[in-house]
Amino acid sequence: MKKIGLTILTLFLIVFLVGCKPKTTGENEAVPAANPAPTEQKAETSVQNPTKLEPPKIESKQEESLPTKANLKMSFVPQAPYAHWDQLREDACEEASLIVVDHFLKNTPLNSAIGEREIQDMVAWQLKNWDGHFDLGAEQIAQLAKDYLGYKNVKAVRNISILDIKKEIAAGNPVIVPTAGRKLYNPNYRQPGPIYHMLVVKGYDGDKFIAMDVGTRKGYDYVYDEKVLYTAAADWQDGLKENEKVIVVIEK
Repeated sequence: MKKIGLTILTLFLIVFLVGCKPKTTGENEAVPAANPAPTEQKAETSVQNPTKLEPPKIESKQEESLPTKANLKMSFVPQAPYAHWDQLREDACEEASLIVVDHFLKNTPLNSAIGEREIQDMVAWQLKNWDGHFDLGAEQIAQLAKDYLGYKNVKAVRNISILDIKKEIAAGNPVIVPTAGRKLYNPNYRQPGPIYHMLVVKGYDGDKFIAMDVGTRKGYDYVYDEKVLYTAAADWQDGLKENEKVIVVIEK
């Protein structure tokens, strides 16, 4: 009887110990709660499947088809051709930008004497026809190119991207870019720099833009980081509009 009792006791202990064996975990593995809340289950699911939250990656075939660099050959003149920074020339970045592009499109020579005379003539035309010499936004620059310079194929393009600028340059079109001048961080400006400024982008190389920055005598082939210039892109509409990404393109 003792033997039978001992055997029964032994079997009972074996069954008990197997049934109560604790769950083992890895070093960093957490033991889940017996009754997790529904919100915890949703959070756990999102962590397990993070790719569902990411937007699909779209490769731009247009960007791949562009040359890796381009740089148009242009003549340069600053907005103060003889470094005489009076009020007229302080406000002449728009006129100087148009003049630089105009001489490129017409393939005509440009120097300080020509630039000085043409800036004054363009300002005089505005005083007569527009009753003043004002800061000009993209639409007004496009209108000036049509009414004063006689171009027909002029466009002000809004909501532009860095790629849009490169596409125009690759097509042989210099790009006039209105900007919030102080966001360009150009050390050659009289600090703190112009609130509103206009320049011409004539080339790119990788992630750099090559500009004709008429705001400084050192502006020929001035190199800007593309993100800096794009961030600075703005417009003038009865005041500075920093969120307006716009360019002006004149075609032959």
